[in-house]
Amino acid sequence: VRLNDDTEQFPALTALQELIIITNAFSEGSGQPESAIRGTWEYENDAQIIKETIGYTGSEMVNQTWFNVTTQGVKIPAYYHLGQVDIDYRTALRIDGALLYGKRTVNALLIDPDTGRPIKTTEGMIPYTRRVGNEQSYTAGAFDVLEFDEMDNTLDREGAGNYILGLLGIKLHQDIENSLKTYFTDTNIIFAHKTANEVLFNSNESLAASVNFKYLTKSERTFLFKRMGVLNNPKLYGAAGYENIGPKLGLFMPINKKKDPVSGNMVESIGTRYRGLGRYNRRMEAWQVGGAGEGLKVTEFDKRDTYQRCHVGAHFRGGNQFVLMEPA
Repeated sequence: VRLNDDTEQFPALTALQELIIITNAFSEGSGQPESAIRGTWEYENDAQIIKETIGYTGSEMVNQTWFNVTTQGVKIPAYYHLGQVDIDYRTALRIDGALLYGKRTVNALLIDPDTGRPIKTTEGMIPYTRRVGNEQSYTAGAFDVLEFDEMDNTLDREGAGNYILGLLGIKLHQDIENSLKTYFTDTNIIFAHKTANEVLFNSNESLAASVNFKYLTKSERTFLFKRMGVLNNPKLYGAAGYENIGPKLGLFMPINKKKDPVSGNMVESIGTRYRGLGRYNRRMEAWQVGGAGEGLKVTEFDKRDTYQRCHVGAHFRGGNQFVLMEPA
């Protein structure tokens, strides 16, 4: 390496110090340089099988709460199974947990003793961001607008776009609202809403209204805030002692789509995948097996079980542009 100005000299350098290359230059009539080597990083994740079951005896099936339900203007008799609501709710929570906090199985000994096959789990958003993204701490109860300046520097360094989604626990959401009232007032809500609606919901006003984002424009970026109720669930991340991974947590990421160079499909920053082939998919399956109640009886036992099963996983793209915000 030689200087193009022989009156200058290299400053003192230390081992492993990073030097930047701003340009190159060649002489007239010279040949081409060797090909540059570009690194690649392949993202992979596993799909996770999630299951839930409810069951009841034939005798219990005739103990039901009856009420009238109106459908298309006609009253019909219907009954309400609390257990069926419970199984839907439990399944939803298990999916939430996998997509948010799940870690991929690396323990080779995690084998199902009945089938002899490995139990695979998906990597959720929080572990993924800790692994490849950025972490930023803040002072709980004393949130400052400078936090967004720091985040803006991170996003700019990583080449993130101008529309950033923030998924927030309730306490962080309240801290941000209380400290940034002026900025919320100054944000051009109509423009921010229209642009975000086009990017996220394909201009579907009804869908955008159902999500109900809070908008903030700061440092030439528009942030869309959404409170995540599951982060304050008192039976999960909102339980005593879990405040730092639930109500006080926030995750920020760009909202955009990029074309997959292999399939040609547009791929979102975050999403859910499920296993399937042809007409059969395992996004969600529900069925009953029993020897009591309505429907085909296929066992000798005076009971009926309802099963749910899904085979899903998380996908993420551009994790270097994700920011996990958590209390110091």
